[in-house]
Amino acid sequence: GGRMERAIKHHMINAKLGLDESLDALKMLYKDGRISKDDFAAALRAHQAAVDATKSPLREEAAVWLKLEYDCYHEEFAGAEMTGIRGLKGG
Repeated sequence: GGRMERAIKHHMINAKLGLDESLDALKMLYKDGRISKDDFAAALRAHQAAVDATKSPLREEAAVWLKLEYDCYHEEFAGAEMTGIRGLKGG
């Protein structure tokens, strides 16, 4: 019905913007026969283009840096808990 058509349109738009969850939903809809092979293929190509467009050396370098910062922060926090650093506050 109309609600399904609307949901499919929303998933198509979101998949074309690179949203993995919408692409997964469209895959299920294709398997269930609710969308055509051509529509699913078009969404898949557009999704891949959107994902590729967000890749750049600078963006990848930033992701590595953020992961290192995140890992260092959590290692430091875990180390503080293990050494009982809470006791420094007089407790």
